[in-house]
Amino acid sequence: MSYFIGMVFAHMHMQKYYGIRHLEHLKNEGIVPIPYKDRNERPDLWGLNRKTMKSYLVEAKGSIGFKKYFDNADIRKAEQQLNTIKQIDYSTSSGISFIFNEAMHNLEKLIVATHPNEDEELTQHIIDPNNSEEVIVNINGDELVFKYYYNLIDWLINENKREIAVFLNQKKIEFVVFDLPDLSISVGVLKEIYVYLENLVKKEKYQILVLQYKSGVV
Repeated sequence: MSYFIGMVFAHMHMQKYYGIRHLEHLKNEGIVPIPYKDRNERPDLWGLNRKTMKSYLVEAKGSIGFKKYFDNADIRKAEQQLNTIKQIDYSTSSGISFIFNEAMHNLEKLIVATHPNEDEELTQHIIDPNNSEEVIVNINGDELVFKYYYNLIDWLINENKREIAVFLNQKKIEFVVFDLPDLSISVGVLKEIYVYLENLVKKEKYQILVLQYKSGVV
C-alpha cells in the first residue's frame, strides 16, 4: 500500500504543479534503458512537459505511518537512486529525438514523499537532490503512455476492483477502481482505458515471463 500511495500522489503532484500528463515508469520490466547492476537502483519515474520541453526525474516514496516527517533513511536512498542518472536520451520511431540533462537546464530531479501526518492527513515533502553519476537513460517515447498506465492496470487486474459511475455535465463516466479504506480513498482509471489495456498488459507480462524463463531467471 505504501508503494501505491507514493506513486499515485507523486503523479498527482507532478500533473498539478509541473504540467506532466504522463510519467514513464523506469522500473517497469518491459523497459531496459541502461545496464543497471540492480533495477532497484533506478529512480521511479520520468516525465516531460511538452509545452516547456523541460523533463523531470522523480523518485516517489510513500508510507502509511502517521508521523510528522518522512524517514531520513528512505530520503537518502531516494537521493542515491536519482543521482545514478546523468542524462535522458529521448526518441520516437518517427525520428524525433531530444537530450535532457542538468547542464542544459532541461532536466530536474525531485523526491516526492507522501504519508499521513500525526493528524491523519496526507502530506507531501518535495526534495531536490544534487549531483549525478555518469549514467545515460534511453527512453522510447512511443511506449510512454502505455507504460504510464501499466502498473495501475496490472494492480487492478490482480486486486478486488469494482466499477463505479459518476455523472459530469449529465454524461455518465465509468471507472474501474480499488479501495484504500484505511485512507478513505479509491484509486482507479476510466473503464474504457482499463478494457483497452487489460489484455495488452497481460500479454506484456506473459512475454516478460517467457524471456525470464528462457534466460533462466525463473
